[in-house]
Amino acid sequence: MRRLFFIAIALCGFTNAKAHQVPEFSQFPAREYSRGPTGRLDLSDPHAYSYRTRLREGARQGANFAGHYTVVTWGCGTDCATGAIIDALTGHVVFLTVVDSYQMEHEMDPDFKSIIFRLDSRLIVFAGRLNEEGEKATFFMDFDGNKYRRVYRVIDKGIAEEPKAVETPTNPGNTPNVQTPVREQPATVTPTAPFASPGTARRDDDADEAAFISIISAARSEYNNGSNDMAKGAARVHRRDRLCELLHSMVVRGWTGTIANLSSSSSGKGVLVVSIGPQIKIGTTNNDLSDSLDNTLLNPSSGVFGQVVSLTQEQRILFSGSFLPGDTDCVQETSLTQEGSMTDPEFLFHFTDVKAVQ
Repeated sequence: MRRLFFIAIALCGFTNAKAHQVPEFSQFPAREYSRGPTGRLDLSDPHAYSYRTRLREGARQGANFAGHYTVVTWGCGTDCATGAIIDALTGHVVFLTVVDSYQMEHEMDPDFKSIIFRLDSRLIVFAGRLNEEGEKATFFMDFDGNKYRRVYRVIDKGIAEEPKAVETPTNPGNTPNVQTPVREQPATVTPTAPFASPGTARRDDDADEAAFISIISAARSEYNNGSNDMAKGAARVHRRDRLCELLHSMVVRGWTGTIANLSSSSSGKGVLVVSIGPQIKIGTTNNDLSDSLDNTLLNPSSGVFGQVVSLTQEQRILFSGSFLPGDTDCVQETSLTQEGSMTDPEFLFHFTDVKAVQ
């Protein structure tokens, strides 16, 4: 197991020669263990309830972290990972910090992981930028059941923006240059709700926009042609199943649409709604109260807000981001009635990149 730890440290930007300077999993032993999967899950928190499908699947897997916790992870955009920690003994849910590993030095390594943890230890390692704040680094955290206490970090050098000429290595054995560890005073990182990170490069698992529009349009026709309420309800179930087949990671890149609503909430955050087809819209919420759990509104300090603020209503745009998972429609949809959801749907969306179509 010690060798595996060294491998994990190397992938986060260290060399074996320096691994003894950083915390080891054995220094933070688990205090209590659960006996097999319990399936316990507390969904009293509204945000946990919104992710109930993923959390229920995780709770059935059994503990994989710190003795009696289950870490469940999912993607939240390009090179972005987040998730939650479930206490197998009580069902209590704590959401993971959002880890953006975009252009981390070892990101392209096939074994790179932005979140590392073990069953026998309270230590959890995040490799990336946390909650879109601060610098990119590898953070070593001690989890106490409710929050993370930072015990160590190593600043990441990142990926060079421009290719450099190949030079003769100056250190023997082609050993990678060692990054400088930074010893930290204990600090607390408060878990937050997931959101997506920047990026527009398409991947094989990205959802196809034309297929999405086709599913919504076909379901609308099935609903309108339903001979009774049961048949109309079945159309929604069929749409959900087809959307889940399409949206494997909830992430989309390079979709196009027309700005249908460009405004702001009472706190000054940006509201953006995009029409991608006849009576099909995706966008943020339109008020701070509704957004308290979903975090879709555009923060004025974010890069995507800067991209959007100079655009205009009815302008064509190219955008990327991620849908929010939901049980009823596979993705969260904002209509108050089934008829509205089926005939004029508006799906919640985290925008991560927006550009005007030239």
